[in-house]
Order: sequence, then structure tokens, then C-alpha cells
Amino acid sequence: MAEKKILIVEDEIEFAEMVKVRLEGAGYSADIALDAYEGNKSIMNTNYDLIVLDLAMPVGNGLELLEHVREHPDKADIPVVIMTGKLVDDYVLSKAKELNVSAIFTKPYDSELFIEKVTSLVPTS
Repeated sequence: MAEKKILIVEDEIEFAEMVKVRLEGAGYSADIALDAYEGNKSIMNTNYDLIVLDLAMPVGNGLELLEHVREHPDKADIPVVIMTGKLVDDYVLSKAKELNVSAIFTKPYDSELFIEKVTSLVPTS
């Protein structure tokens, strides 16, 4: 069986690399996109099994990127986990529900719970 592929859309490179190492340690293949524009390009050109998405980035907004992804029938069902340092207010919760977000983690996050959630969404075997 092919490795499950995950895209991390995160502007903080050190944080993105740390998440990538954790995902790869759990048996996934992971790519990094440093902003919403790069993330959109990657999502449209590669078949990902899951997206880990930051909300606040200098180039683009995570929720706007997700709205765009959900408009594409062949990409609309990709599970998405939000990982943000931003305050998760009622607007974010409402938008996340509307866009079928699977989970929201705030930074700093519990890496064991994160990997458990990812594994429940995209089993490695």
C-alpha cells in the first residue's frame, strides 16, 4: 500500500518542519507549503489524503484556501485539520463546521492527540 500523503500549510517553517517530523514518524509522507497560494498550488497538483492547515498566514488565509478547495469536486472530501495560533472564536468554529473541518488544534498542541486524530482520519494501513 502506498504511503499516505499529507500537506502541511504553515508559514512558520520551524513549526511546519516539527509537524512534518511527527507525521513521518507515524508513517506518513508529508509536504510543506509556506502560504495559502503555495498550498493551493500543491493541493491542485497532488493527491493528498489530509491537509493540516494554519489559519493566519502572511500570504492568504487558511479558511479562504479551504473554501476554494471545497469548490473542486475531486478535492472537496479531503479531510482537513486546522492547526492555529489564532483565537478560535465563534466565527472560526462556524466556518470550520460549514467547511467540514475534521478537527481544530491550537498551538501549542498535544502531539499525541494530533497523531491520534490524523490516524483516525487517515489510517496508515
